[in-house]
Amino acid sequence: MKNDIINSLYSSEREVVSLVTSLLSDDFARSINDGWSVGLNLQHILDIELLVFESAQTVNSEIEFTNKAEQIHHIMLISERKFKAPSMFYPKEPITSANEFISKFKSIRSRIYSYIENNSLDAMSNDGHPLFGSLSQQEWFIFLHTHTLRHLKQIQSILSSSFEINDGTNS
Repeated sequence: MKNDIINSLYSSEREVVSLVTSLLSDDFARSINDGWSVGLNLQHILDIELLVFESAQTVNSEIEFTNKAEQIHHIMLISERKFKAPSMFYPKEPITSANEFISKFKSIRSRIYSYIENNSLDAMSNDGHPLFGSLSQQEWFIFLHTHTLRHLKQIQSILSSSFEINDGTNS
């Protein structure tokens, strides 16, 4: 299971790095309907990466895994349900360059990969998720993968909407 988690995280890392390296400097400020800009989405990804990493390390007891992973995957990636992040998780400043994001993102992910490789992930975290409740260490890392992919979809939507408007194809 640890290899599956690491592979999923590497997959979302490749996707986010690929997208971010393709951005133009003006893209970081783009947004839709007064929502978060691309840069704020990227900063939020970084904030949550670090928070989840810290939460997954605060453990209290060994657990039996449930099928919460499927619930996380469905709600975060398949359902069209909209979520509003609690205000404490709003990004403070937007990311404004690909290099800035990639450097910070890869640094956090490196620490996460090392932690996963060197720990059993058989414990329940002391920290809960506002939507999913108590999560195991394993489930926190599954959430992290799906959280990143969810924000990538939002960023891609921002970019494609902006291009449609800028191209004059959407009035």
